[in-house]
Amino acid sequence: MKRSLYPLVIVLSALAGCRAQATNANIVAAGHVEATDIHISAKVAGRLMEAPLKEGDLVKAGDLIARQSTTDVEILVRQATADRGQAAAELRLRLAGARKEDIAEMEAQIRATEA
Repeated sequence: MKRSLYPLVIVLSALAGCRAQATNANIVAAGHVEATDIHISAKVAGRLMEAPLKEGDLVKAGDLIARQSTTDVEILVRQATADRGQAAAELRLRLAGARKEDIAEMEAQIRATEA
């Protein structure tokens, strides 16, 4: 008689697992919710000088997130300023025209080349 009960118990267990699902679509849970990770990066490469925020700090628009070293950019600006100054000096020389000494020197070089 015990052997005939085993198939019956298996069938009843399977039917119990197939009962109707709950129709409530709301999820009720308890626990800790973590926000989505946000990855930030600078538009230019450089050394990070300051990062005043800690994980979990609230941030508003306009808040300082990090301060980056500007040494590389400052060097590039100085180089560009020097290049501009040099180009302006060359332009003034060309607009002023050649000096008589420069013309004589060039003519001497031409004669030496032709000889």
